[in-house]
Amino acid sequence: MNWIKKELDKKQVKDLASRYKLDMLSAAIFVRRGICRPDELLFYLEDDTRFLHNPFYFKDMPKVIERIAQAIAAGEKIFIYGDRDVDGITSTVLIVDCLHSMGALVEWNVPLGDDDYGLSFSDIDNVHKQGGTLLITVDCGISNHKEVEYASEKNIQTIIIDHHNPPKKIPKAYAVINPKLPDSGYPFRDLSGCGVVFKVDWALHFSHTELFNSTYCLLHVKPGHEAYSIEGIKLQNFIEVDRFRENIVPGVVSLEKSKLAEFIADAQVFIFNQAEHEKLLAKAFPGAKESVAGVDFHPLLVKLFPEFNNKSLLTIRETSRLVRYQKNPLSEIDLFRDLFGFVMLKNIEPALDKCLKRLDLVALGTIADMMPLLNENRIIVKNGLRLINTFGRQGLRELFFKKKLHGKNISTRDIAWQISPLINASGRLGEPDKAIELLLTSVENEKNTLADYLFTLNKKRKSLSDAVWDKISREAYNCYEQTEGKGVLIVSRSVPRGITGIIASRLVNHFKVPAVIITQLEEKAVGSMRSIPAFKLQEFLHQFRDLFSDYGGHDFAAGFSMPLERVDSFKDRYFKVTQKLVLPETSDEKLVIDAEIPCRYLKPELFNMLDLFKPFGEAHPALLLLSRGLTVESCEVVGKKEQVHLKLLLNTGSHKFPAMLWNGVDLYKTRFNIHDKVDIIYRLRVNFYMNTEILQLIVQDIYRHNEKQILSA
Repeated sequence: MNWIKKELDKKQVKDLASRYKLDMLSAAIFVRRGICRPDELLFYLEDDTRFLHNPFYFKDMPKVIERIAQAIAAGEKIFIYGDRDVDGITSTVLIVDCLHSMGALVEWNVPLGDDDYGLSFSDIDNVHKQGGTLLITVDCGISNHKEVEYASEKNIQTIIIDHHNPPKKIPKAYAVINPKLPDSGYPFRDLSGCGVVFKVDWALHFSHTELFNSTYCLLHVKPGHEAYSIEGIKLQNFIEVDRFRENIVPGVVSLEKSKLAEFIADAQVFIFNQAEHEKLLAKAFPGAKESVAGVDFHPLLVKLFPEFNNKSLLTIRETSRLVRYQKNPLSEIDLFRDLFGFVMLKNIEPALDKCLKRLDLVALGTIADMMPLLNENRIIVKNGLRLINTFGRQGLRELFFKKKLHGKNISTRDIAWQISPLINASGRLGEPDKAIELLLTSVENEKNTLADYLFTLNKKRKSLSDAVWDKISREAYNCYEQTEGKGVLIVSRSVPRGITGIIASRLVNHFKVPAVIITQLEEKAVGSMRSIPAFKLQEFLHQFRDLFSDYGGHDFAAGFSMPLERVDSFKDRYFKVTQKLVLPETSDEKLVIDAEIPCRYLKPELFNMLDLFKPFGEAHPALLLLSRGLTVESCEVVGKKEQVHLKLLLNTGSHKFPAMLWNGVDLYKTRFNIHDKVDIIYRLRVNFYMNTEILQLIVQDIYRHNEKQILSA
């Protein structure tokens, strides 16, 4: 493996450290990772939920909110249809929890047994039979064009809340909320399904405040040489819907005939400093019978930020943390807009409290669905983990207790490796309703029984996966060779439908190429495909669209179904298509170093730096560090099934650190020996054992001191 360390622009590092009040090491890591833009750094340095994107950027959000409110008011039963994986399960729990709290009549359903993903005609028949008129899909629905049309024929309105890649033909639903739609209006495409549902939850709670659908006009007046510059921004649901600017020469136009009068009509006006602006407006419009009536925003701001007392927008612009995250300098009126949103959201925090307390579910869905921990996903997961660590959701707490994680600071890794598989197992084995019931219940006996049942299902899932792996391993190797190392395809009746995705992921991890696994049911074939980084599946699967009954998914995880008689055609075409594939390079052959830590700085205090960069996960892996000249004090070969791992004790000269080198047994006595000085690339990890936190190095590669060349990038 090549060790690569990017050369740094020292001035860029210093400038970043100065602007954002960072230490030089942290600033250097941000620069090496290419995280330098203000709008990117915001989501690493802040965790206030007021920095989340406004749900009303979704163009259909007002329609959704008004339709749900109408259904609740009229006593309509609202039917929820979700998916069977963790993201679908948490999405279902969140929307049901939200609607119940608002007094709605709700019935929910998810695919059981070998039911198809997404809506089915029988689902719609069920809604119709019960007199249903409103159906909401969560984490599914974007590919259900025919089913939505069928629902419409039966006078059932459908709201789709999804995040999967949309097909070319979008279902003609009453409303669609999906950040991946080209015209969604939303600024971030990579929310989890549960994240998208949370946006609806937030908007529903916001709609219960006086701010909902109210029109606000923010005004700012500046004196010029011979004229007065008047600027205005009009907001609805905190979304800018209009703005204007007018230069007024005193005495030329009256207030009544100015653009200003038209702009502020029928809107609640806010002025930053009313007394000062009244003086300026009086000079701009001499002889005006009335001034502009508005609310003085400055006292509201000072109540929240006392340090801004007696300060103008111009002065605040020099110190406000809102400004530091802007790519371009903020004008005074734009700063006014941002301050207004921040203060007003603070004032309605109690109304949003229930919604924000469901961020634990959103964090679960985001981590389990491997959404990139970038942009607002970082604030979502930070706050979600904070809630998870209070162990407030009773069903979830039961899982943590049984996993012996109670008392530990739960991380994204704990969720991904310990909790997600448990919840996922219920869906894999056709019983996702059990996980939903667990996350919804507060009854002591129920949560204990349901939690135990999830452990039973997970054990069965592991056993099934291992048995299937043993059956298909040889065929997988043969296919890998047949495709010349470009892909793996398995078609087998012995693979349970619920674990096709797991097996496909395992094939990708093993062979480092895209993998497809197809299971044949009685009437059709169902497939799952998983991919490697930088190889997106949509274009690949599009080449088989004429064979599929339906298909869809994410960039790197997708599914499809087709009639049994088309499986052979799929196989033939797969090998022809794969033959022409040019796969992107994987990063397994290189280790890209975030920072070099000299031994004298490798101290327990260094672990505190992790807090700035957490949470780690998809698209934001744990920091990869380099240290040289450590001494190997001891080395033990360990492992549960096979003795293939190394447990080390490394001495920096001032501190000793336990370390693990997974699957490193072959490196002992070839690359290093006890008492050797070594250079290592490693990650920092805080382990939890016997109610004690242990600082540990997870070694990724190791060589005797100065035997490995560091390459520049």
